[in-house]
Amino acid sequence: AQAILAQDVKGWLLQAIMRAAAARLAGASCAFTRFERTRWEAAVQPYDRVFGQLTQQAARHLVDAVIKTTGCGTAASDIAAPAPGLDCATGPGYVIEEALRRGVPDTGLIGVDFSQAMLQRARERLPQTSVKWLEADIQEPLPAEYHGRFAWCTCCFGVLHLARPEAFFAAARQALRPGGVLAFTVWAPLADSPAFQIPYRAIEEHGSAEVGLPPGPPFFKYSDPATSIEALEEAGFERGSVSAEQVSMDWTFERPDDFWECFLEGTARTGALLEKQEPAARAKIEAAMRQAVVEAQAARPSLSPPPYVLPQPCVLVTGRVPA
Repeated sequence: AQAILAQDVKGWLLQAIMRAAAARLAGASCAFTRFERTRWEAAVQPYDRVFGQLTQQAARHLVDAVIKTTGCGTAASDIAAPAPGLDCATGPGYVIEEALRRGVPDTGLIGVDFSQAMLQRARERLPQTSVKWLEADIQEPLPAEYHGRFAWCTCCFGVLHLARPEAFFAAARQALRPGGVLAFTVWAPLADSPAFQIPYRAIEEHGSAEVGLPPGPPFFKYSDPATSIEALEEAGFERGSVSAEQVSMDWTFERPDDFWECFLEGTARTGALLEKQEPAARAKIEAAMRQAVVEAQAARPSLSPPPYVLPQPCVLVTGRVPA
């Protein structure tokens, strides 16, 4: 009897430890999500003004990928994307805008974001449409009426800002119809990301990465093709259909100050990392980032700024639901 009791107590303690660990994980997840939402509520204008030009390039690649993967033809500009479509973490609505340009009826499009300010900016940019804008956390399943409804689902860099990316992959899988396609982008690995190397190198040299931010998934986790492929296959996407490729893009802006200001005011994690530096360190980081932009441009003598141009590729991941 004592042995049975000891075993029961051991089992109870193990369960209690597991529940406590799960609670801590859930708390950290909620803190990170709140942090991201708060940052994006304040970042709309600088993001749209400077980052938008780069993100819009990725939006075009996403819609091209949807067209190719759904079997609607090659990625030529005169071929329409299928409908209906779901854009998650829609931000200012760049993917929705591209889908409309490619012939998707506005009544067949839904843009989802957890930021009211981002959704308002999307409405302002696309006022004369019947697109449905939905405020929701894409880590949670959509209402049952949307399950199995969509021909495609896109997410333009939103995966980088989720506490539980795997929950989004599962929710997207649930929202897609048989044969439907998920396409998402993340930034290329840091070693292949010249633009992102600039703030991270400046922080490493002049500041600190330990400034008390809520813990979240590694920023470049899904930049690794093998990680992304494994994650989508585990979420139920058809094995063999999932692919990841690096796509070249160029980021242009008028002034080196635009680069600094955009990272500071128009991003979530990186902006908070810059904002929370000690004043002296922050001033050095700012100067180093400006200088790095100038030096990077000087290394390309065929270009005469303005505008300044920095290569910044992304990784494009696609997967298909079994038919």
